[in-house]
Amino acid sequence: MPSFRSLMMVRSLALLTLFIFAIQMMVVFVIWREQAQRSETFILPLPAKIAAIVDLVDGAPPEQRQLLLRALDTGDFQVRIERQRPENEARESISLTAFKQAVAQYSAELKGRPIDGMVGGIQSRFRDPVQTKDGLSANFPMRLNIQLNSGEWLVIETPSLADARFRRMPVGVFAGLFGLVIASLALITIWQQFRPVRDMAESARKFAGEGKPLLVRPGGSRDIRELVSAFNNLQEQVSTLLSNRTLMMSAMSHDVRTYLTRLRLRIEDLEPDSREAAEKTINEIQALLEDTLAFAEAEGCSADHEPVYLAQLFSDLMTSGQFGGDKVTLDVRERALVSGHAGRLQRAFVNLIANAVKFGSAASVTVGTDGQQALITVADRGPGIPAEERELVFQPFYRRDFSRRRSIEGAGLGLAIAKSIIAQHGGQIRLSERPGGGLIVTVLLPLAT
Repeated sequence: MPSFRSLMMVRSLALLTLFIFAIQMMVVFVIWREQAQRSETFILPLPAKIAAIVDLVDGAPPEQRQLLLRALDTGDFQVRIERQRPENEARESISLTAFKQAVAQYSAELKGRPIDGMVGGIQSRFRDPVQTKDGLSANFPMRLNIQLNSGEWLVIETPSLADARFRRMPVGVFAGLFGLVIASLALITIWQQFRPVRDMAESARKFAGEGKPLLVRPGGSRDIRELVSAFNNLQEQVSTLLSNRTLMMSAMSHDVRTYLTRLRLRIEDLEPDSREAAEKTINEIQALLEDTLAFAEAEGCSADHEPVYLAQLFSDLMTSGQFGGDKVTLDVRERALVSGHAGRLQRAFVNLIANAVKFGSAASVTVGTDGQQALITVADRGPGIPAEERELVFQPFYRRDFSRRRSIEGAGLGLAIAKSIIAQHGGQIRLSERPGGGLIVTVLLPLAT
């Protein structure tokens, strides 16, 4: 069985099968209608032949009658035995003088045996039957009921109109319909095999975005069921690991903060210069701890989203006093509404603005839209980042040589945290060179619908 790279191929094949099936049904309808419009010819055997058939059946032993009936049954007429005289099955019994006369000839040939004739009442125009060298010919189905010596009734009848049309249908039509049935069953089987794979892809997308396992219902072949089971187990294990990691980081953060508080109490008796150096070291340890915990939380499960007005978010940042003085300018060109977690988005933009202030002494923030996306830029006049390092700076704990030489504080987690949060919100973050020197950080977030 070929492997499909996408379920779109299965859907396309299903549509093609339905299209071919519709064409086949149209062909069947056209042929059926032509058969209805044509004058059908039904032929009963001549009286002498009917008499011979009756004598054969009457003289045959009971155990051999069914074999004899099968031998007498042809495509032009059918023979069977009924215990009771058959009733007229047609909605309307048509009485034709010519047909009555023909039945009288059959009765004469059968030497007075009880006999009656019936015709099918489904034709709109009845023509008088004509006796030819082949038998009694008419444009409607006919039936003869002849009583045997045993009291049973021998029924000799032409095929019904529906049977006649069915038999005269081209063989290719039935072959095509049979092929369509097989193709449809094959497509259904393929669809059932790929349904778990489709569900796994959907579950993986949701798990990547939300961090919550979405178990897939097993199905398909044994190998597919085993794959689904392994996938479900993997989701649960990864979810447990993420939860345990966040729990462990929170516990470590609490304990380390306790030790840092003790250290601050112990350095109170140190000389001012030594105390200042020790306090700086403690602050760096605490900043590293907080950044590491923030990165672990950013990589974990995402929170429920809510409407976030970016203009209000940045306005709150400007008045929070985190950056001091007039180091940050804000230009809101368009009001943009996104869906996300306001606290985490604020953390991401704080990191970006703090980096701009740290390396470029000031930051220029603009908020607008670009099509169906919110467009936020944070620009500075710092040293910038070479093109070959613009992907590396998003890696956790990566610090450029420039930062080390100038002893700039930081653990190298700010951009990594920002990128993780932006990605969780379905956005992108890009770095580019600012004309005249400096760096431009561009953030794109999908607008809320």
